[in-house]
Amino acid sequence: MTDTYQRAEQWEAHASDYEIALRERPDDIEVWMNLTTLYWQATDPGISAGKGMSVDFFKFSADRLSALLAIGRERFAGIPQAEFWTRYVEWAECGRPLEVAECREWLARAPQFKDPALYILMATPGAPCDGDVAQLLAECRGQETMRADYIVSVIEARAERNSWLADPPS
Repeated sequence: MTDTYQRAEQWEAHASDYEIALRERPDDIEVWMNLTTLYWQATDPGISAGKGMSVDFFKFSADRLSALLAIGRERFAGIPQAEFWTRYVEWAECGRPLEVAECREWLARAPQFKDPALYILMATPGAPCDGDVAQLLAECRGQETMRADYIVSVIEARAERNSWLADPPS
């Protein structure tokens, strides 16, 4: 993660900013994705403890994440971004099945939305960096959002492990 999210206070401040933005722009899928990703990551005990988050923020994040996933299913029904992130979080947290074929369908329905390539990369061990993953990485680098930070960290970790991105561009 970038320096943007190094301390608990910064996470709480960003959560507050995203909450305000979502109230002002309730149909803004980008704000929803970032807020959902922030609370999802904040409910990770290792991240929470490592950043020094309070138990109250941890509990609030868990409750709010549940509400945001419901918003994703209801308010953003049929939108690939919400479908992917709702399913991805449920896969990561609860083991709900997520299929590569579903991700390919989201990529086909919304070609500008490359996030499903993240799961495809994770679900296909040893796969090289393909065009969708490279585009996603390029798009997310330099963005200071929770979603982008998460995506970059996962892709770079996979790249390092598989040695297909020897020298990540800045």
